[in-house]
Amino acid sequence: MDVKNVFIILLLACLLANVTATADLPIKPGYKVVSTFHVSGDQVDCLKLLADMRSCSNGIVGFLRKTQNSFHPDCCHFISTLNNNCSPTTLKSFGFTIEVVNTLQGHCDEASNPAPAPLAGSYTLLGN
Repeated sequence: MDVKNVFIILLLACLLANVTATADLPIKPGYKVVSTFHVSGDQVDCLKLLADMRSCSNGIVGFLRKTQNSFHPDCCHFISTLNNNCSPTTLKSFGFTIEVVNTLQGHCDEASNPAPAPLAGSYTLLGN
């Protein structure tokens, strides 16, 4: 094949790929279309909080999967703000169950109020 024929075949292949790539694909029934997704009320504020919280996402996921013992203390601010300002329905619509939020809030509460350390020199008597 000479160069001219190779060029024409490549050009046709590119044009065919372009036409195929721009074809409208049918939307299967039962799938939600992004245009039907409506955000209103406290959902807007909660979405903004979640967007600000993205720096904490790895630590929180690791904590929930029990691959980490803790997450950054600054994340507790976002968690308590979410817990106080977002309704349970809104949190659930974004994938946060009440149990998850309570687990995260409980960890933050424990981290901010650590158990008192035993006094120096004190000891416990063991029974015989």
